[in-house]
Amino acid sequence: MMNTPSVEELRALFEYEPATGILWWRKNRRVGGTPGGVKAGTKSGGYIRVRINQTFYRAHRIIWTIVYGIEPAGGLDHIDGDGCNNLLSNLRLATHAENARNSKHGRTKSSPFKGVYYDRRQQRWRARIMMNGISYSLGQFQTAEDAAEARKAKALELHGEFAR
Repeated sequence: MMNTPSVEELRALFEYEPATGILWWRKNRRVGGTPGGVKAGTKSGGYIRVRINQTFYRAHRIIWTIVYGIEPAGGLDHIDGDGCNNLLSNLRLATHAENARNSKHGRTKSSPFKGVYYDRRQQRWRARIMMNGISYSLGQFQTAEDAAEARKAKALELHGEFAR
């Protein structure tokens, strides 16, 4: 986050509830129009965003900064893929590439599985996966489920804990 408020400012503005992963405006806060003692942020783009001095910040980055006393230098990954689940146990440091490996299957895809598509010419399902700019073709399959299993096995091999 560029021009992020300091750790001290964030701790003065917010309370983090570790049991629920919820960020609360402090009760003694007297800045802006939001009263203290209420849940901070709104859901937007799959994440909780919080507005501070006319700038929006993602709640999980604020939480990490409050808890660890330092702003995360790189990316943060939601382990379960739910950008609104801000339990500390669900957050981990990740590079952009690691975070992308843990991404969900796009909603606009014609296949029900990530990395699986139907090859109309061959009339078979195909599976593929990317790692460090290299595309791995995993073969052709009778069913989408078989292709998904092949992709899952390769994802575990290539992506380890970041596999989805």
